[in-house]
Amino acid sequence: TAERVRETVATAPITLPDGTALHVSVSIGLAMGGPNAMSAPYVLAQADRALYQAKNNGRGRYIIFDPAMS
Repeated sequence: TAERVRETVATAPITLPDGTALHVSVSIGLAMGGPNAMSAPYVLAQADRALYQAKNNGRGRYIIFDPAMS
């Protein structure tokens, strides 16, 4: 799903009212919740760490949180 979102955003320029076309990219950080998740804010913090790792690796990509990122 993350790859489809990334590709859709990257291939569909946004046209402004003045006709200017904007080409954008998206970086995505993913984290998994579940029975062992401490709390929603904790899982969101993990996703945020993954997001910044994706941006640091060149943007326009997605990364799944790994405990080594803590």
